Amino acid sequence: MAELTAAMAATSLAPSRPSFFDETYAQAAPNAKRFPSSVDIRTNYFQISTTNLLDQIYVYSFAFPTVNNRNVANKNVKKEFIRLVLRDVFFQHIRHECVTDWNGMLVSLRELENEPGAQFTATTSRPFVVTWHNQSQPLVPVTLTTQLRRTQVLLKADIRDFCTGVRNHDCSNWLNALNVLARTRAADQTQQPVAVKDGREKYFPLQSVGSLGFGLEARQGHLSSIRAFSNGLAMNVHGVATAFITPRPLLQYLASYEPEFRVQGQQTMTNAAARRLDADFKMIASQLQVRYLYTPPDPANPQRPPLLTGPTGRLKRVNGFGLSARLQTFRHSTLGLITVENYFNAHILPPNQPLRHPHLLVINTGPANPAVWVPPELLWVEAHQAKRGVLREGEMARMLNHAQRGPLDNILEIERVMGAGGIFDTTALLNNGQGLIVSPTMKTVKAGLMYGTGKEQSCEDDGRLRSTAKWNIIGKKFWKAGPTRLDTLGVIDFGRGTDADVAAYASLAQALTRYGIPSTGVRQVERQSIAGRVTPITLQQAYDALVQRAGQLPVILIILPASQGKHDYATVKTWGDSNAGVNTVCITNAKLRFLSSGGFQGNIALKFNIKLRGENHKLTATSDSVPPSTIVFGADVTHPTGGSVDYCPSVAAVVASCDGNALTYPGSLRLQKSKQEMIENLDDMVCERLTYWNAKNGKLPDVLLFYRDGVSEGQFSMVKRDELPKIRRGAMLAADLCGATDYQPRITVVVCDKRHHTRFFPPKEALPKDKTWMLDGNSNFKPGLLVEDPGIRSPYYFDFYLQSHSALKGTARPCHYFVIENGIGVGPEQLQRITFNLCWTYATALTPISLVAPAYYADRLAERGACYLRPLLVTQHPDRPNSAQLMGGLAANATEDQKAQHVCDLIASGVGVWNNFWPTTSAGRTNPQMPAVADTMFYI
Repeated sequence: MAELTAAMAATSLAPSRPSFFDETYAQAAPNAKRFPSSVDIRTNYFQISTTNLLDQIYVYSFAFPTVNNRNVANKNVKKEFIRLVLRDVFFQHIRHECVTDWNGMLVSLRELENEPGAQFTATTSRPFVVTWHNQSQPLVPVTLTTQLRRTQVLLKADIRDFCTGVRNHDCSNWLNALNVLARTRAADQTQQPVAVKDGREKYFPLQSVGSLGFGLEARQGHLSSIRAFSNGLAMNVHGVATAFITPRPLLQYLASYEPEFRVQGQQTMTNAAARRLDADFKMIASQLQVRYLYTPPDPANPQRPPLLTGPTGRLKRVNGFGLSARLQTFRHSTLGLITVENYFNAHILPPNQPLRHPHLLVINTGPANPAVWVPPELLWVEAHQAKRGVLREGEMARMLNHAQRGPLDNILEIERVMGAGGIFDTTALLNNGQGLIVSPTMKTVKAGLMYGTGKEQSCEDDGRLRSTAKWNIIGKKFWKAGPTRLDTLGVIDFGRGTDADVAAYASLAQALTRYGIPSTGVRQVERQSIAGRVTPITLQQAYDALVQRAGQLPVILIILPASQGKHDYATVKTWGDSNAGVNTVCITNAKLRFLSSGGFQGNIALKFNIKLRGENHKLTATSDSVPPSTIVFGADVTHPTGGSVDYCPSVAAVVASCDGNALTYPGSLRLQKSKQEMIENLDDMVCERLTYWNAKNGKLPDVLLFYRDGVSEGQFSMVKRDELPKIRRGAMLAADLCGATDYQPRITVVVCDKRHHTRFFPPKEALPKDKTWMLDGNSNFKPGLLVEDPGIRSPYYFDFYLQSHSALKGTARPCHYFVIENGIGVGPEQLQRITFNLCWTYATALTPISLVAPAYYADRLAERGACYLRPLLVTQHPDRPNSAQLMGGLAANATEDQKAQHVCDLIASGVGVWNNFWPTTSAGRTNPQMPAVADTMFYI
């Protein structure tokens, strides 16, 4: 009992997840202007009435016992304990008034301490003794005690005060409790489940909608989340699609995913082949739930029974990996030190059926110490598991076919799950007596449509821009040619091009001239064909040969073979940016046939001009333009994905405009600890960008407009608490370097949030004229949709939704702009217009993009930094370092944080072999890119 009480106390004192409510933000402006052409549209929210909800509800938490001397972490074990507790006679007459999330939380409409036989108070725990059957000894039941204790009393007045603007406070506990009530049917585990839960909010049906190949299948599900807005509560319901693993023996799944695991007949995989696949093996199998395909020995029955043929063995999780079965040893209680191979062959497997693949890594299905080693060929992948990590290209292409549903199809699917028999059946919620009333129809909100604001070089007149949502560059020169001349079009051809392609290169050279890219006389073409692979050595040899014939080439065109697209692209960009100091434009040989077409030439010309320090298109200066003496920033972080080396660093990027046009954005790059979202060296990068502005303009800017990409709502407080002070410190550092006294710039920070589930749909009864005015052929809204309706906004803060792009497929996802700090004092209408205008000026796009351009640039720059780290990210990269190289010199008792910092510092040092990944310190520079390209938008 004391042990359980201590466990509960420890849980309550554990640091909580970062919360939106940890900080306050820029205040909402009163009486936001409505557009004259505003219209009522639908959104995927359903209004909630709490009229029938009791004035207070009660929240309880479970404390689970230890099982086999281990704390309970497995969600299935938690579910079973909760199911057993709810069968207790205590809940016999009140079960319908108690709802659980099946993970440790119970929401009750009654104060359980006052029920007959309660045996506990508001400050004590109620023990429930349950009969438990261990997997290891299913016929020997044991009695264990689970504790239940009240953690909160929620007052309806509190959530009402928040929504009506009376009192701003943390209402997350209320929202969590209401979500438990609303998901009663979807989460129910008392009978046959109707859905599978993935993550905190997503529910999927038990059946797939199609195969993706690679041992995966697609499932279409939905998520739900209750939010608090200015006029009350609403339930957000959104369609999602995820790849699930098809249940099968683990080795079959490995073979489906990676062909090299396909060992036929009685053939045994060699040790060399197995070691080459170790990283892939770990990436594919890590954290999977698996079942044994064998029966572990039982002292009462020492026989070695036949192997199981299906998923009926013990359920376990892949917690780690050892050496191969042939090399991994463990100490057995009676057999002493023995290898896994010898143990299974002599004591587990049926006679004459030895392990077929002893060279594969063994899997730990137990704790770290003592580990429980099992050969992978004796494991079965459990059903209903979503695949973790990034999908490969083939998988993603098939997944998009299932995931991309148009607006009208999405409406039908959402109405289905909210209707009778659906997992969020609103009628069932109404009839269950818990007091939660969810409207069966989508909310309507007011929306307006903004347009392009003017005309310039490469831009048609305003009326055309409004209807086509596209820049017209046909027959026009770019807004501003770069100061660097391109006298020769240099081409390095790895694509096995023929002499017939020379005419296409000459046509491209002429097109560059037509777009206004300057040259001395007629632009020549120099081509260097390479028969070998794309490597830094072959690239440098080809470049040197071109320079010998044509002189310095500020930008070169590189033709890549189509077979190794991502690998070759990363090689080219790492060489050009970090080693040679030359801008590169890449196409594959499959695209050579388009090289003489006007549209394709225009796209390439856009890249050439921007890399030559030119500016492609510009909107007319108006009162809605970026204010004078304003520097516009973008910032983002990219993180390593599955298959990366352990503790692979994240890449942080900051870009900033360099003059009043806000069209050109050089950038800064830094490495930081793995998976850390907060930008560690933000002050240094802000200082770099400000000093560059000062060098270009002769003074520091008066205003900093900072767009932060890549953070979710739960991380807004981190931006306010940790990053805003770093921005201010960066400004002070720049002032010291530039000799500016009393420098106090005004700062506005805006988060660009695309990790949300809000969508907008046409009115139910849209008039023909409305359809023409605001909808495209797919029933998505045309670019410029602005929604700032209080019905889906915070009653306290400054935010808005803007769909600035044209969605070619699926349902358009607007960007949610949330103002963290508004030191500029800019009003809603001006900030909305500035933001929309910046979506039109992305350097290589002819249509407005979905995200404000500086934030998108930061995303592209961070991804470019990931190119330099590709050997760390790809499992079978020939230059991938091993653990010994990464962890050398680190103390054996180092913490996880120390390991992550060690690997980051090691790679960022640029010393020795690490110069191939991130050449900075050793090269005497703070960024990996060479000075020759550092002031360009080399990352586009």
